[in-house]
Amino acid sequence: MLVVVVGGGAIALSKNHQGAAGSTGGGTNAGTVTTTIAGGSSWSKPSWATPANDLGPADSGTVVTGTVYFAKASPQSLDQYAVAVGTPGSADYHKFLTPAEFQAQFVNQTNAGPAVTQWVRQNHMTILSQDSESLVVRTTVGKVDSVLKIRIDRFKHDGRVDLSTTSQPQYPADIGQYISAVTGLTTTSPVLPSYTADSVKKVKGSAATLKQMLSAGRSFPADSKAQANDGGRLSCSQYYGEYPATGYPAGPGADSTPPTAVCGYNPDQLRSAYGVAASGLDGQGVTIAVVDAFASPTIAADVARYDSQTGLPPLNLTQVVPAHFNSDSTASDAKGWYTEETLDIEALHTMAPAAHIVYYAAASDSGSDLDAPLQAIVESHSAELVSCSWGSLEDVGEKADFEAETQIFEQGAAEGITFNFSTGDNGDFTVGPNATGTPTVNAPADNPFATAVGGTILGIGSQGQYQWESGWGDEAFRMEGNSWATTGGTFEGAGGGGASAVFAEPPYQKSVVPSGLATTAVRPRPPGCCRMCPCWPRRTPRS
Repeated sequence: MLVVVVGGGAIALSKNHQGAAGSTGGGTNAGTVTTTIAGGSSWSKPSWATPANDLGPADSGTVVTGTVYFAKASPQSLDQYAVAVGTPGSADYHKFLTPAEFQAQFVNQTNAGPAVTQWVRQNHMTILSQDSESLVVRTTVGKVDSVLKIRIDRFKHDGRVDLSTTSQPQYPADIGQYISAVTGLTTTSPVLPSYTADSVKKVKGSAATLKQMLSAGRSFPADSKAQANDGGRLSCSQYYGEYPATGYPAGPGADSTPPTAVCGYNPDQLRSAYGVAASGLDGQGVTIAVVDAFASPTIAADVARYDSQTGLPPLNLTQVVPAHFNSDSTASDAKGWYTEETLDIEALHTMAPAAHIVYYAAASDSGSDLDAPLQAIVESHSAELVSCSWGSLEDVGEKADFEAETQIFEQGAAEGITFNFSTGDNGDFTVGPNATGTPTVNAPADNPFATAVGGTILGIGSQGQYQWESGWGDEAFRMEGNSWATTGGTFEGAGGGGASAVFAEPPYQKSVVPSGLATTAVRPRPPGCCRMCPCWPRRTPRS
């Protein structure tokens, strides 16, 4: 079988290649009120937690872990500062704060920490950790139901069974004012590494073959067979335009035969194309944090081999790993993240070889556990840049998750920390894996205070020069006779993008994004709550 993969003007040719690519309780004070971060009613349940999917109450003995975030005395002031500190011309532009300055300027509600801590302990819930902005709590579903006067049910969701509350949590009248968000009450299925997406081609060659490719030796075909050519023609190119797809007709929408796809760029090519080599910058003095779930036991050896094959200097790596991973996680769950971790670290080391990289391992692949290291980073300002190649479909989460992450990212903005999240491998999610009925985007990359980073297709010339670049999107067509089929193409993957149905368009986009793109009319949404964003992944890591 022959297929053409259209994306950025190159044809990938291979033979026999399968494309990768409620009860009572709750505190010691009488009376309860429903409170939220900004007052009023803001609770929402995931889109999949419908009566039709409801399987009944969750086992009361099920252990759950969540994070309680303390409410700010003036959250609106934090919102304003987080915008102003990144707005050129503002009196506060780039006036970044230390963590101590942040806590002094944007104080929590008076006595928030002690009051919430006492309430948790009085209700016999276990505090696993605590910092100035939050505390992590472990308890059971039965205790949560009783304390928050809710019911957590099991729901059919995407081939699994997930948990969700069925009503808004309620807090004692003297406690709710201190809480901005409680995460972990809903499980939205595990966040998975994007590397597992069908669009990613897994390299299965030997170490020697991989070395040849990385050092610009023999070509490395997409079918992972270390053959220099295929019927007299190389299977892929060392740089864009090196070899034409001779003997094949132009691809759909093209008027000439394009070159064969590039085998894969090496570090020297990437650093040259983006001007990094010419700049003389190598990341010296910069600390970059990488946050993924679990921790690869071979990461040091893997990166050392990569460095030796590419000529990069040894990596300055620090790992922050929890004492224990969540007991309900499996070896298979963890192993799926190892490749993502390795890809993330090696990519950063490629572009900033002298930077100090700190790897934070989340205790599981749940959204709540992945957010915990983000909070730890802003609490100590342990990095200037944060790279997170994972995310969740925006409409599968609950409002508490968005509120908690916004508070973290706003603190990061105030401290001058950039949070970067990948946009996913599945375009607008209407086709391919995890397809939805309508276009959607991913969180946390949809957050106005995070930077969404989407995949691109890059053309690098024979001298390492930047030739062109476009947003990534691949569609495969079969050859029928002597021509390519023009219908029935197979979606091979694409970067995400679209309008958020959760966050309003931020000020920095209003003069850039056309109004027609900043809103969406394809699905119901809260009034005024849509924005155009470069988009993101479901909590699946992505390459």
